[in-house]
Amino acid sequence: MASFNFCWTDARIGRLRKRLNSGREQDLIRAVREAGYALDGFAKVKS
Repeated sequence: MASFNFCWTDARIGRLRKRLNSGREQDLIRAVREAGYALDGFAKVKS
């Protein structure tokens, strides 16, 4: 069952990355070893 959850998570993160990163150079989602994923770049808002 654990491999199913891993594959499902990978697929969902991949789809989310594709949508969030369209037109951007930097990847907004990064993998954190033994923790999961983290979002980057949302604190940097141009005003």
